[in-house]
Amino acid sequence: KIEGQEIETKVSENFLSPTYSIEDLNENTLVEFEKLNSEAVELIQHYSKETKDIFNSKNLDEILEIWKIDTNENKVKFNKTVDLIGYAFGTDIANSLNCEWKILNDEYGKDFTVIHKKFKINCFPFSSVQKAIKENRIGSLNDIKLILKKNIQDAENGNEIEVRK
Repeated sequence: KIEGQEIETKVSENFLSPTYSIEDLNENTLVEFEKLNSEAVELIQHYSKETKDIFNSKNLDEILEIWKIDTNENKVKFNKTVDLIGYAFGTDIANSLNCEWKILNDEYGKDFTVIHKKFKINCFPFSSVQKAIKENRIGSLNDIKLILKKNIQDAENGNEIEVRK
């Protein structure tokens, strides 16, 4: 239970590799993210009446559930939905939990991550959205946000969470 909310957790074995490295987003990615931002707003406004804090993880979870049952043949396709909601989710984490978008390199390859500015606490927003849809993980984006928030609070209170490079 975190912040009075029951959450279901699955242990991840994808801890940051000792050989990981982080890079800043390049100019092309920043331009692409600007485009994702405006398209994400459109998608969210299509499925939600929310007008404030529209990238909030709870709102995004609700939007995914509505999107899944939408039978309109013109609805946004799976990959595009993963990109748009993934971007919105990562932006919510970055804006609300003192995190930032980066590219993480490790032995598994390269992926976009949102990582805390001080601690080795991160998530993979695009992969999280993909799993939320494919594995029918209802409410999982908000669960991830709450777990990150708790881990950050624990780190700030002196628990043994490494400071990032």
